[in-house]
Amino acid sequence: MGNYHVRFGAREKVEIASKPYLLLLQMNGERMENTFLRDLTGDYLQPGGVLIFNLPQYVLKDCAKILASRFVNIKVYRFTDANYDTYKQVIVYANRRRKGLRSEKERRYQQNIEKELVNFSYLGKHAIPSLDVADWKTCSYEIPSNEKPVALFQSMKVEEDDILISLQTCDFYKKIEDKIKDLNITLGKQINPAMPLKITHVATAIASGTLPEEMGDHLLVGVSKRVQEQKMQINPKSGKEEEVTTFKSKSIVRIFSEKGIFNLK
Repeated sequence: MGNYHVRFGAREKVEIASKPYLLLLQMNGERMENTFLRDLTGDYLQPGGVLIFNLPQYVLKDCAKILASRFVNIKVYRFTDANYDTYKQVIVYANRRRKGLRSEKERRYQQNIEKELVNFSYLGKHAIPSLDVADWKTCSYEIPSNEKPVALFQSMKVEEDDILISLQTCDFYKKIEDKIKDLNITLGKQINPAMPLKITHVATAIASGTLPEEMGDHLLVGVSKRVQEQKMQINPKSGKEEEVTTFKSKSIVRIFSEKGIFNLK
């Protein structure tokens, strides 16, 4: 695929929908926008790649150093009047700079742009042009052809349906039956169940550690948890009702997969 240009005036007065931001959006004392930016530029965005970065205007100061040191052709626009005031969001456009030594001119550019971004974070909306400004005839970014296969991004949130579908597609129960047959042969016994295994049978076998843990693209681990229960009962000596705490073990199956960790209770 050859190079092509994107004209961001083809923003064409698009009203970008606002979304809420937590005021204290931090991880290990650092703004998550900054963490995201570092990870993106470190592993995913190739030299020359175009950054389109959405963040609150007051967070520009937190991201100024990374933006100035890793990007060139930096331009900042704010949301349109209809969408800006609630969350004060801006969009940063830029090209990922190529690695290597910087010239004196590049070092001065980095210092100046970092100061500008920090200043922008403290100024009002009128210091930054709006997304609907008609500058698309003079402002465009070239997107280079990809150097590596394009990675797909997936949410880290795992739903129960995702696990069940994944188990079905990897022929989960057939693999369990095969494992049981292999285990029986190893022990010198050939035992065929009178009826097909039910889910409770499979769960018990996994939780007890009878079955091997590796199942295709999943790792299954039987886990015993100590569960605390409280209930009211009559004390036979005093004849009074009192609260009694009991403990019992509860077995669950924990699935480890690329999508995350999920407990089957």
